[in-house]
Amino acid sequence: WLMTSAAQIAPMRRHASSPSPLVCPCRKPAAKMSPAPVVSFTCATGSAGTVTRSGKLSNDAWQLAASWLLTGEDASFRSVTPSRSYGVNQPGWGAFELVARISELDIDDAAFTGGANSFANPSTRASKASEWVVGLNWYLSQNFRIAANYEQTKFDGGAANGADRDDEKVFLTRFQVAF
Repeated sequence: WLMTSAAQIAPMRRHASSPSPLVCPCRKPAAKMSPAPVVSFTCATGSAGTVTRSGKLSNDAWQLAASWLLTGEDASFRSVTPSRSYGVNQPGWGAFELVARISELDIDDAAFTGGANSFANPSTRASKASEWVVGLNWYLSQNFRIAANYEQTKFDGGAANGADRDDEKVFLTRFQVAF
């Protein structure tokens, strides 16, 4: 099924494999649109709160995630069930899913003003992080999944003399057993 979801949520971070299941932390999926082995997913958030140091900060974050089941299974907000599970001396390779995500976190500029009374030091803390992720999930069965993701994050600020922090580049793998 092709699904989309939009909701106001708490800030989110990492794993491209999170589109399966595709649920915002608020657990409010929006709609199923049409039969397809493709899933798209969006979430956006903003925060504003009073803090004891000096006042109000507004931080913004968003993400757009999508996945495509290469082997044709139905996309779901729950675990993927392969048409033919993988097994030793059995036909079937399980299900394969391509996943991708882009996301951004933008911290209020007011967090970095005020000198010694500021909330964050601009020489050590980034004011913005933008990330893209691609990955492959292999569902051996409904209960076993192997995930591999490549993630790259670009930062604005966070280094000495107003320079940008170095980009983060990471390759992650995970073996998951679910009951």
